Amino acid sequence: FKEVDFMLEPLLAGDPEVTALTALPTEDQVAMENATQTICGKLFMEMWTNDDAGFPFPRGCYYGPLYTDVESETEAARPS
Repeated sequence: FKEVDFMLEPLLAGDPEVTALTALPTEDQVAMENATQTICGKLFMEMWTNDDAGFPFPRGCYYGPLYTDVESETEAARPS
């Protein structure tokens, strides 16, 4: 596992006319049981598919903290 801080920064979807989007705060999280369609709209501005049945309609979206390296006494550091 290689730490990749600041190589990819999730941004909140917003007005396509606005060039400066807001970064998703790294300390924010939404548990799976609190997933909503509103959160999907904040994370994804637009999705496309070539599938004849269309794009799957999720119950909702959720997100959590970034993976971090955790020291282990018996093995090399691994993501938690």
